[in-house]
Amino acid sequence: MRCIVLEVLVAVLILSPVQANPFCPERTQVIKCLENLDFNGDQRMSIEEIQSAYDKFPWYIAYPAAYFGPPKEVMRKCDTDQDGFITATDMRHNNATCLATCFKLASASKLFC
Repeated sequence: MRCIVLEVLVAVLILSPVQANPFCPERTQVIKCLENLDFNGDQRMSIEEIQSAYDKFPWYIAYPAAYFGPPKEVMRKCDTDQDGFITATDMRHNNATCLATCFKLASASKLFC
């Protein structure tokens, strides 16, 4: 019984909507941190920059695509204006699909900040 209660608590904390979870990292801070993935300084992330960020992890660390999906999926979920680049504005205005859960915000914070 105790194990089931713990599992439910963890599920609520991790999978709950961001607005309802006080344990989530602040979305604006995570977005500001993700701006560091803009390796060429043009203030937007390309699919190549996302792949490059993924490739920086050694083999023994969980592959970021397991958390966020492959770069094409990240683009599909976060590039709101469909211009082929993700900007901070895209991420701020797309709470429904881009970093939409506490788990994804926390994962992005731990992996990239």
